[in-house]
Amino acid sequence: MNILHLLQDLNIYGGTPKKILDLGKYSKNNHHIYTWYRVFNIHDTNKIIKKFSKNNINVHENYVGRNIFKHINEILKIVKKNNIQIIHSYFYFGEFLGYVIKKILPDVRFIISFVGSNNPNGLSKFFLKKIYNSCDIITYNSNYTKNSKITCFPCLRNNKNFVLYNGIDFPRKISDVKINISTKIKLLSIGGLIEIKNHIILIEAIKILKNISNKKFELKIAGDGPLFNILSKYIVDNNLKSNIKLLGYSNSTEELIKDSMIYLHPCYKEGFGISVLEAMKHRKIILASNAGALPELIKDNHSGYLISPFDSKEWASKLLEISNNINNLEHVSKNAFNDGKKYFSLNNFVNNHDNKLYW
Repeated sequence: MNILHLLQDLNIYGGTPKKILDLGKYSKNNHHIYTWYRVFNIHDTNKIIKKFSKNNINVHENYVGRNIFKHINEILKIVKKNNIQIIHSYFYFGEFLGYVIKKILPDVRFIISFVGSNNPNGLSKFFLKKIYNSCDIITYNSNYTKNSKITCFPCLRNNKNFVLYNGIDFPRKISDVKINISTKIKLLSIGGLIEIKNHIILIEAIKILKNISNKKFELKIAGDGPLFNILSKYIVDNNLKSNIKLLGYSNSTEELIKDSMIYLHPCYKEGFGISVLEAMKHRKIILASNAGALPELIKDNHSGYLISPFDSKEWASKLLEISNNINNLEHVSKNAFNDGKKYFSLNNFVNNHDNKLYW
């Protein structure tokens, strides 16, 4: 099969582009990407395109903004030249482009993958309903995303659809993890600095811990976004600069995870949580919100701990409890690795695409 992915950008340090990069490496099908927004400078973009090419994915760039006619004209050329049989769309603008192509070329199969639970209102919702009614297959990255989308768009019940979990490449054998807490407890959270990612709850928890514990808790937050200045001010105003570091955007998140002791994911509206899988891969103790799709990844008191996303005292209490007992929690981190490898492996992800989607 020849598949064309309609993908806004090539940010392989995020979620969807990285998944497609991995998919191309192991898939038995031929993959192309059509992209229209450049995140990085030309030099870095070209380096990323070489990575896609190395994984047998052809990238077609067309930076023409929102000019619908130029996009459609270029996509039709790509479809014809490469005998594209499947259009695979992500996010609203990609869904719209796929819809138009489907109307022009009805024999091309049209697939939409939902990778988040955000839903529109008003006129946008009306037009999206028409798009979804024309789709051949719908996939969701979690049951949480599926339920959220179907609640907003009941018409989706009529589509052929299924949950297709994300996957990453777990090593064959579980690694040994040695934890040294003689100096400080290293905490890490990864995610954009936006409201639903809920980093403020972690900052409040560190403030509590600073007042009740003699232990040195160090929290690093990797991510950027509109709340950067607000969170920075809160950290300064509460004298937490020695405890909390806002790292901004990072392309070395795996190294940050390796260096951490405990991974924190406080998002209260998470569609999946790929960084949680990375933490499972590296056998970290994981604390996550008991909201969104996170309970589908982490089993409470088995492969990690689930906490109310809105109770900073509970986060502080659990962090203190774990720090006092961290060397006796090897079974929790081992369960995280084993569950991740069993349910969220890259092999499962690729096989589900090749055998369920691309037939």
